[in-house]
Amino acid sequence: FQVAGKTAGKDYACLPGLGLNEVIATGGDAFYFPLLKDEAKSKAQEVLAETLLDPKTQVAFNLKKGSLPVRGDVDLNSANDCMKKGLAILAKGAVIPWTDQLLSQDSQKQKEDLFSEFFAKPDMTLEEAQKRFADIIASAD
Repeated sequence: FQVAGKTAGKDYACLPGLGLNEVIATGGDAFYFPLLKDEAKSKAQEVLAETLLDPKTQVAFNLKKGSLPVRGDVDLNSANDCMKKGLAILAKGAVIPWTDQLLSQDSQKQKEDLFSEFFAKPDMTLEEAQKRFADIIASAD
């Protein structure tokens, strides 16, 4: 909606938990930095990490992405309605784990492989993909 110039809370509503239950699912992105012997490159990694976690960067990035900052000390003056609502729900502890956090690595990999196969094979039907997905979840450990 933001790309279309729409404003959260004015042009569209934020419905955490689809509006039935005010909960949010946790999840997120991760950046991993390898341990390097080159001190200059290690310093560059630190600068990138500091930039990514800077409170202003967190707000700007998450407003574009439609998610929540990982920091609790951000300035919410520029936060939109959805971010404010999400942070309030998070503060109340109304959080459920994202489905990926509930699956073993093996089950998660099976799911990822199925998704990759579905997008790579135009002849795989939606029904076949749905059945295989249901089978993966039914047998998940």
